Amino acid sequence: MNCINPIYKLVEYLNSQVTSTTSDAEFRNLLQATLNTTANGYSIPKRSNPNVCCPECSTDAYNGGTYFLGNIVNMIQFVSNYSARNKQICCANILGSYAAITQPGVSELVKLPICCNSFSKGYVDSLLLSMETWYDKDNPIHKEMCMNYPYNTIIFNGIVEYSLFNGDSAIYDFITAANLLPTDSFKFIFLMYIIMQGVVITCSHCAQENNTINIMTTANFINNCLGS
Repeated sequence: MNCINPIYKLVEYLNSQVTSTTSDAEFRNLLQATLNTTANGYSIPKRSNPNVCCPECSTDAYNGGTYFLGNIVNMIQFVSNYSARNKQICCANILGSYAAITQPGVSELVKLPICCNSFSKGYVDSLLLSMETWYDKDNPIHKEMCMNYPYNTIIFNGIVEYSLFNGDSAIYDFITAANLLPTDSFKFIFLMYIIMQGVVITCSHCAQENNTINIMTTANFINNCLGS
């Protein structure tokens, strides 16, 4: 039986914090506070959540405890800081525009083995279709987060996934988890924030005595957890 992706626990927490009167700006602030402002991000105790997965990495068990999803700029920052601490990146799934994948620093990423064959344009297209469905061009929060339509914004900046859950890409988990949020606007804000800020899920870093699973932005991970 497969274990549960930690992203579902994050959405469960977010749902517990919102009401029918929570505005889009308040929801984005909640997401920001949970993943970026709070040191170590959102923590899930392993002992009381034994069915929640740790990330895996099919080509290197040593680094099996950390997962990343975000754009190429986030990934370059993640890899640069990860490698500087003698951590090895074992694989990467990358899709994006020519401008995105030819940025300085990307050439080494594209040489890495893919994390799994199931990451494909089809997976990313499912993500983009969901976000296009939820996107409201007249919503000021959406417009602020996405200067162009979601497809153009995400493909132009590229999308990268590192590591796996249950031997597979976690993109469908992110879509399914987002669908549990109460409004289409919250669903859009949730996924766009994750893609543009980058999210790290880890059991290997910032875990107190290795007893927690932590979810946070790339910047939070680099600033508060990577040295631990």
